[in-house]
Amino acid sequence: MEIKLIKLIIDKLFFIEDPGKLCRLPYPGHPKGCPNWDKSPNCPPSAPKLGDKYDLSKESFFVVNPFNIGEHKKKMKSAHPEWSDKQCACCLYWQNGVRKKLKEESQNFCCGLNLLYPELKYDFNLIPEAMGVDVFETAKYHNIAIERNPQNILYKVAFVGVIKIDDHNNSTRAAAESVG
Repeated sequence: MEIKLIKLIIDKLFFIEDPGKLCRLPYPGHPKGCPNWDKSPNCPPSAPKLGDKYDLSKESFFVVNPFNIGEHKKKMKSAHPEWSDKQCACCLYWQNGVRKKLKEESQNFCCGLNLLYPELKYDFNLIPEAMGVDVFETAKYHNIAIERNPQNILYKVAFVGVIKIDDHNNSTRAAAESVG
């Protein structure tokens, strides 16, 4: 399955009021929610809001990596007939590869954008939910049919946007340009 690049309509970028609320929801094997909550700088409550890091007045994108979890489960069941459906779907056997592919594609896309627009600094984030993006609603508006608890196709999504440059960097760059 091919990775998709989706140009976002910025006023149709939906946000979650409290992204940490999702992180604290219990799920199988994690009664207190995600183990990264309040431990990783990339996760709530430490993660910055999307608009604090990225200039949302500039072009932004989703990099969407589809993964056929249904086919993966069939392959695992064929290789391990004694395994339960839960074991066949276990993220330990697929998630790192899917994340690696998403990261590589996001890096390549940013490199291309940074060559086309050297005055801007494009960067990506592999966990846009942690920065407050409602990935499900945003994807839905942009015609990406992401399901909760998918049985066939699941999607890993990265955000690509222009990093905000603070006032110090702006004045440094302006001074360098006036000298050159």
